[in-house]
Amino acid sequence: VTGLLPGERDIRAKDAAREIEALFDVAVPIGGDRRYGWIFPEFHESVYKEENAWFELAFSLPKGSYATVVIEELLRTPL
Repeated sequence: VTGLLPGERDIRAKDAAREIEALFDVAVPIGGDRRYGWIFPEFHESVYKEENAWFELAFSLPKGSYATVVIEELLRTPL
């Protein structure tokens, strides 16, 4: 599942998905693209420092994703 970022070089959906996207498709003079509807973070080594009660979480995300959204989901609370 992807979402449309309108522009000159984007790829348009087809069939029923196109009907929905057409409501949000505007002509803008930028490149355009598509972004995934959901992402899967790549988690790296994380460290808990007990003496400071400190947790370091290391992860990477695809382009256009926001780390704050991942953290909100992990904490189950808005930041």
